[in-house]
Amino acid sequence: MSTKLNRTSRPNEPAAPAVPLSAGIATIIDEMDGAGQLPNDSGMADHVKRVRPKPSAALRRNPATSGEPRKADLILKKMRSARGATIDTLVETSGWQAHSIRGFISGTVKKRMGLTVVSEPDKDGVRRYKIVSRSTLMEVANATE
Repeated sequence: MSTKLNRTSRPNEPAAPAVPLSAGIATIIDEMDGAGQLPNDSGMADHVKRVRPKPSAALRRNPATSGEPRKADLILKKMRSARGATIDTLVETSGWQAHSIRGFISGTVKKRMGLTVVSEPDKDGVRRYKIVSRSTLMEVANATE
């Protein structure tokens, strides 16, 4: 058995007993807990100071004050048009990948913003995404009855 300090040991404290690799993970955790090597309830060891990084300059910038519109605003504008927009159009507009646009539509537009998005295939079989108001949706529903 080794008595060297390991990386998780604090200065002036005995090292955790060496555990053979053949021991199970529960045994290793029990050995470390008995030697005081596990972190406290906050998830941090007592001797570690938590440092919160400052946000980068790109995150601190206000996009509303810059000259060009945000990509999300461009996507929303295209989706609010009368015909809606295809994924290919939105990819060209924003420069995002198709899966990112679909995630934006699902997570941000539908869930966070609470907008109604209609996704229908066009005459050519190309799917178009369009933001419609709830009143327009109700009118369409009443007309089909």
